[in-house]
Amino acid sequence: MLQGLPIAIVEEIAFENGWITRDQLMESAERYGKSPYSQHLKGIADGEIMLVPNQKSLFSGDIHLKGAS
Repeated sequence: MLQGLPIAIVEEIAFENGWITRDQLMESAERYGKSPYSQHLKGIADGEIMLVPNQKSLFSGDIHLKGAS
């Protein structure tokens, strides 16, 4: 994790691209028990976590959590 944000989560990438369903994402999350990884996947599935590009800097690779200050 980089500054508390996971990077390169294959399940998240697959879900965002429509390659797996929400149910499949939740099944994957369940395999990791109560780990932070599992909680992250569940947050993605529930729409609580959504990564969006930084609107202020078009050339930076910064990613911020939607709704975070």
